[in-house]
Amino acid sequence: MAGLAIETLAQVLTDYGPPILATMFRHPGGVAELRLQKAGDSLHNGTHDPHKEGRALDIVLLSWLPGERSEADKLVRLFLDQSFDMHWGWLIYNRKQWNPAGAEMPRIFTDVQRPNESDADFAMRRIRHEHLTHIHIEWTMEQKNFNTYQRGLIASLSEDLDEIAELDALSDKLVGTWDVTIGNGAWVGVFKFSSGGRASWHDSRSAPAGGVGSWNADTPGKLRWTFGDARTFEADLPIDPKGVSGVALPAGSGWYKMVKGAP
Repeated sequence: MAGLAIETLAQVLTDYGPPILATMFRHPGGVAELRLQKAGDSLHNGTHDPHKEGRALDIVLLSWLPGERSEADKLVRLFLDQSFDMHWGWLIYNRKQWNPAGAEMPRIFTDVQRPNESDADFAMRRIRHEHLTHIHIEWTMEQKNFNTYQRGLIASLSEDLDEIAELDALSDKLVGTWDVTIGNGAWVGVFKFSSGGRASWHDSRSAPAGGVGSWNADTPGKLRWTFGDARTFEADLPIDPKGVSGVALPAGSGWYKMVKGAP
């Protein structure tokens, strides 16, 4: 049975956290699961596994999807800011882990493939170890029923409601085809963005990609994308599909404006 620390966090995130946490996600095998996972399972059956002991919560936000990763990074920053009040013991996400003092350490999978282990199973062990699919937050046994942090966490989430909502909507707003003008018409063409993080430029909607790169919202308040060359395009968040303008980095690389077009 989950302790009060876990039950409280799950309820606060349900009520005040990113709306995506109320949705289901699907494993590569197609199985749909909740994004807030309290209970232990066949992968968490060790004698002192924190899930089995009811003192850990997994918050599923996939690190390879930049929209979900930006929301997870926001929650990680919030948990770190609240660590003194929340009394959590360990925090893990996307190849990093933190102790309550905020010290960051790498979490990299270094095991070798076992005899008769399939490539898919080996890859899944790496994904699980490095926590590429979810934030893991746990408490010690002594603190598993600590929940007086509730008001402070709600206040912090409430202060950031606009930012959280924008990150939650970012992928839907961005993904698609944008009509672009660079400078005073030096280039007119198309940028295309996918939910998986792909970004590409095209001379027209039907033209093949002239360059392919990726987009992210890893820097708070900024959307950035590249096409595999020296430039990084930047826009302030939130974005408006009716019109976005910004600059290319490094400084002096020019400016652009773009409007999201019909699919």
